[in-house]
Amino acid sequence: MERIDLSCGSLGEVPLLEEVIQEALKSVDVSSLGYYSDPQGLLELREQVAELYDTTADNVLITSSGQQAVHLAFDYVDKDNVLIQQPSYFGAIRLLKDTHTKILGDQVTPEDVVYLTSNFHSVTSKSISEQEKDFLAESGATVIEDNPYDFLHYDQKPTPILERNFDNTIHVGSFSKILAPGLRVGYVIAEREVIEKLRKIKINHDLFTPTLNQQVCSYALKQDYLDELREQFKQKRDSAHQILTKYFSGTDITWEKPEGGLFFLLQGNEVSMEKVVGIAKDKYSLVLGKDKFSYLDGKSRNAVRINFVSTPSSVFAEAVDRLYNTYQEVKNEL
Repeated sequence: MERIDLSCGSLGEVPLLEEVIQEALKSVDVSSLGYYSDPQGLLELREQVAELYDTTADNVLITSSGQQAVHLAFDYVDKDNVLIQQPSYFGAIRLLKDTHTKILGDQVTPEDVVYLTSNFHSVTSKSISEQEKDFLAESGATVIEDNPYDFLHYDQKPTPILERNFDNTIHVGSFSKILAPGLRVGYVIAEREVIEKLRKIKINHDLFTPTLNQQVCSYALKQDYLDELREQFKQKRDSAHQILTKYFSGTDITWEKPEGGLFFLLQGNEVSMEKVVGIAKDKYSLVLGKDKFSYLDGKSRNAVRINFVSTPSSVFAEAVDRLYNTYQEVKNEL
């Protein structure tokens, strides 16, 4: 039985993106690779990212992945005073594991640092409400807004907290979800003074983001492919939703159709999803992500996240068939 992995945030094989990257590689200035580059990032790419967010290149720092961008942001703030959204990106959980991080609630003060994904959360695929965004923007707290899925919107483009309060927001983005995770290119958008400080911290990390990777991202953006990518992913989402409905409608497994991002979150009720994950891997060669890594306490909330983009629809259907068989085995043990 061939192994199927729906656990991670990979994009898988996307012909459109492969064509875009191939075209971008043809335009790379090979002679530039013999020189060290600006730690803040290539000016042209910073200008392109700035245009996406209606700001200027001085407010953009190009990083070696979105993970590095998050790391830099945490290095800049007081990590012992962070309020974190739950569930949360597992990479942020790992960075904060030895601090006095608390769970984000209704009490937010100007002394706090708030870390969250405001649009299309990497676990739930949900966005926080406009009222919650307004509240955080007006709270006076420093907000680290980690939003790698902002441009994977399938119904309506959401607004980030960055647009409400630029001065107090450190916005993190990534090309991993809109081009290729293998390129390892991310970015930070913030006030110029913050960017200058993050730039100095980044020099201690890796001096600068690889020039080749940055050029690929820049030439890719010139091809104006995002609308077509969103349409393709939207079709995959709709197909995945139909497949899940066919198998799990009427069961105790619930989910919501995501408005953006890459994932469905399947919430269990009577059945232990941890058991489902274990049996699916051992017996059906189906790899599913454990939700416990998204919580500070490391405990499962009886849910499983599945990626609907990284496999063809036919393979996704096979994966859901295996998942359903696993679910029935666990349910029959009750």
